[in-house]
Amino acid sequence: MRGTNVRGTNVRGKRAETTIASMPQGRRYIVESLRRPAGAGPASWDTTVSRLEELGVMPGETVEKVGTLSPAGPVVVRVLGSKVALSKDVADLVIVRPAPKC
Repeated sequence: MRGTNVRGTNVRGKRAETTIASMPQGRRYIVESLRRPAGAGPASWDTTVSRLEELGVMPGETVEKVGTLSPAGPVVVRVLGSKVALSKDVADLVIVRPAPKC
């Protein structure tokens, strides 16, 4: 990733963000927040947030990446006991952090 070093911090010393699109397959992560893309109008952003809520992809929920349908295609995650597919663009908006090991 451009601007990120091997320790996961960017060149300004801030922790690099992990998204559903970039998280490794088979590990559990917790949704931290949703990143609103630049230029997203209120109506389209509200629709995106509502859809993610319907799927259970909300801050505090645990997600596990099951796989991808193609390198640039949808990302499949398990959330609330169901598998759901998110477009790569939407998966890039969901900020996650590693879940504690059980």
